[in-house]
Amino acid sequence: MLISFFSIYKTMKNFNFLKNRNNLITLISLAIILIFGLIISNKAKASTTYSKSGFYFDTFIEITLYDSLSNKNAEEILNHAFNLCDYYENTLSKTIVGSDIYNINEANGAPTKVTDDTIEILNIALDFAQKTNGIVDPTVGTLSSLWNLKDESFNIPSDIDISTALSHVAYSNVKIDLEEKTVTMLDPDSKLDLGFIAKGYIADKLKLALKERGIQSAIINLGGNVLCIGSRPNKTPFRIGIKDPQNPDTNVITDIQIIDKSIVSSGSYERNIEIDGILYHHILSTKMATQPLLI
Repeated sequence: MLISFFSIYKTMKNFNFLKNRNNLITLISLAIILIFGLIISNKAKASTTYSKSGFYFDTFIEITLYDSLSNKNAEEILNHAFNLCDYYENTLSKTIVGSDIYNINEANGAPTKVTDDTIEILNIALDFAQKTNGIVDPTVGTLSSLWNLKDESFNIPSDIDISTALSHVAYSNVKIDLEEKTVTMLDPDSKLDLGFIAKGYIADKLKLALKERGIQSAIINLGGNVLCIGSRPNKTPFRIGIKDPQNPDTNVITDIQIIDKSIVSSGSYERNIEIDGILYHHILSTKMATQPLLI
């Protein structure tokens, strides 16, 4: 726009346009209008947000970009991010037929070829299992399968069923062969479930992919896993609301302000079922022989 203005100025000067005082005033006014328009245009462009949502990882997710982008670039970047979501869901889900985790669980103890991503997340999960002495454990699958609260035919599992399931929960059952890129369950009845770590791992991968494409301000919301890239466009922190567990649809009890960090929450109000006045939810213990949790 500045080049255009100086081109106009030069042309007008060559034709003695500026010798007339009124013409000079006109030129100055035009310059002011052009500069003001440039400021407004840049401000509007900077404040534009681009967002895409979908249903992945058994939850509603949304990715929002705050950088100054063209519609085409924003669409390409968001589509790439959601293609990654599709890839990770079809790799790490325990229920999708053909995923790495599904194949391991169905291999009856035989070595299973997996991707580098599966090996990476399993190593991270096993590290956390060791550090927490098994409080979080990627082999919790036998137990979590008993508590499929979304199954219309769900029945409260017996203590015997729970104890049997717990006998197969042991992260030491997972053997990873880095050279062959295989995973073997030393206990054929032990099952993997990466629900406690998968969304956090995927959010980090999405952040890396977005930053590689120049994104400096964004929110990745994977349903309870919220990761912020950088700060808001005006350099202030992102404000992440925390729902009231007693009234999650209406109340926000507080908010947390973060820059380039993530917040992860889990509550009993999202996935639960009430039977005979007792609320059962999806947060399970790897140590308790009796699992029903009374709220």
